[in-house]
Amino acid sequence: MKIARLIGAAGCGKTSELLSIMEGAKKALGGNPFAIGFASFTRAARAEAVGRASAAWDVPPEVLSRDGWFRTVHSVAYKMLGVQKGQLIDETKSSQRWVADALKVDVRVILDDDSGYSIYAGDSSAAAALNCWEISRARVEPLMETIKRMAATGQSPPTYAECKQFITRYENAKRLEERYDFSDLLAKYAGLKFEVDGFYEVDPAGEVPPGVKAWIFDEAQDASALVDRVCKRLAYGPEVLWTYLAGDDLQAIFGFGGSDATHFMSWPADKQK
Repeated sequence: MKIARLIGAAGCGKTSELLSIMEGAKKALGGNPFAIGFASFTRAARAEAVGRASAAWDVPPEVLSRDGWFRTVHSVAYKMLGVQKGQLIDETKSSQRWVADALKVDVRVILDDDSGYSIYAGDSSAAAALNCWEISRARVEPLMETIKRMAATGQSPPTYAECKQFITRYENAKRLEERYDFSDLLAKYAGLKFEVDGFYEVDPAGEVPPGVKAWIFDEAQDASALVDRVCKRLAYGPEVLWTYLAGDDLQAIFGFGGSDATHFMSWPADKQK
């Protein structure tokens, strides 16, 4: 598998370059748009790619969205794991009630429409604990390390004991009723198991998308350590011939959710532009 990296600032023409790459890959793969995966880290980037690719290839956008692999990284994991809609913790009223009941306090989930990151609000102690948990998993680091780093940067996180109380309650409730949040999907697919006291590697769940021979990861500077692991699993699938990464190495706008451009730049690229 060959890896190419495209680096450029916002507005410099990366999207146009990616469309040219996709067009060339489509021809090289026998004209099959479903042999190409376009995984973005934001819904906005994914929507733009679907719109422009469907026009360039004369394929209805709904077909690319439904049957193809033009998806956010979270969506790829969701589909390949076969998680049912009722199992996913999202912004629906039923999910919000479930979270509040599980934690026994008023807490609600807010999904960032662009990035897919989860933010918790409501009861200050419980919400702060779950936000620490979200960042800990995104960064693939022990919870204690997350708390210490946040405290060192003046963010006033809860104590480890406070975090552990609410996180344990949340995780036990999810385990009992087979519920998953978005970080759970990424972790299962990447082959990671998170516990309050640390994390460890396990066999990844789900299969890689069949028939995909080329992957493009756009806005790759916005990948967290957890998302980056999912991307590597996709890129090193047995049928994949080429992987392209595009991003701005000087900007990661979702740093609040654990994104870091160093993951994008650490891939062993065979070619870079």
